[in-house]
Amino acid sequence: MKYTLFLIVFCLFGCATTEERSYSQVVYSENELDSPNAWIIKIDPKYPIDQFNSNTEGYIRFTAVVNENGSLENINILESVPKGVFDEYGINALEKWRFKPATKNGKPVKSTYSDKLVWQLRQ
Repeated sequence: MKYTLFLIVFCLFGCATTEERSYSQVVYSENELDSPNAWIIKIDPKYPIDQFNSNTEGYIRFTAVVNENGSLENINILESVPKGVFDEYGINALEKWRFKPATKNGKPVKSTYSDKLVWQLRQ
């Protein structure tokens, strides 16, 4: 009897989490949303000391997903100039960004996000 009850509870829990996971895999584009995501916290990336000292400027262009909690996930660097120099610093800053998540039908949902981070020396 204990094992039967355990099996039923385990199956019900498994069904509940499966449904949630399949829903949370949907990522909406901006034109599918009731309201877009909005920055709450934007941390500027650090300037690598070697690039600062050598007067190197650059940027990364990226795409990511803003999840239902307002964090960025699946960060993908599309372009990096100079190649690979600022990537790690950019990703470290992006992981700290927070958003008010986008909504669809009044509920927070995952949505696409793209932008560019620039490292530029002040003149």
